[in-house]
Amino acid sequence: MRGTLVNVVAVLLGSGLGLLIGNRLPEKIKKVITTGLGLSTILIGVQMAFKAENVLIIIMISNQRKHGEDLLRHRPPLH
Repeated sequence: MRGTLVNVVAVLLGSGLGLLIGNRLPEKIKKVITTGLGLSTILIGVQMAFKAENVLIIIMISNQRKHGEDLLRHRPPLH
């Protein structure tokens, strides 16, 4: 529960900060920040994958996600 609250507060603070100063930053700085955050997210994901006890589950989940996206992309239109 504490982790969820910390996450909510961090998202709210980050969003507010982005709204306040986001328009004042040059495009190059925005791109650097976005790229840095993306790379950090990938690094955290890779670290967590290496710490996982059962890597097969991670592979199955990512594979299922890929096939799920394929199914959604090729589904027939709703009438």
